[in-house]
Amino acid sequence: MEGHLEARLQNGISDLAQDRLLMSRGTVGTTISHEPRGHSAGLSRGRWDCIFSVIKKSCQNPDFVPPDRSAVAMTVPFMDAYVELRIHTCHRGGVHAIGGMASHIPIEDDRQANDRAMDGVRADEVREVHASHNGS
Repeated sequence: MEGHLEARLQNGISDLAQDRLLMSRGTVGTTISHEPRGHSAGLSRGRWDCIFSVIKKSCQNPDFVPPDRSAVAMTVPFMDAYVELRIHTCHRGGVHAIGGMASHIPIEDDRQANDRAMDGVRADEVREVHASHNGS
């Protein structure tokens, strides 16, 4: 979600669903922006969220050339600064900063490749802890 109007829509959907199901407001949790704050566990923004936002905001610029997505790891300076600012902004507002989805996926039929992928997942999670995320 990007912007307060999309967030307001999500908040209305959560309220309506809870009302129709006779649930207390705040029972349904989401991990999106400020508008649905009564239903939010925190803010989760990962690598793909950031990359998508940059592309979405820059695609009208004919001089914009997106980087190779495999080169945009969370450890590159731009992404490191993005994470630091997001965590600082969340914590300043009293909101949990939730880490993004790991960029590595399990590989069922290749043990060595799976071990490498799981090492990457562990490294992502450790990096998020050291960066002061509140969860994943």
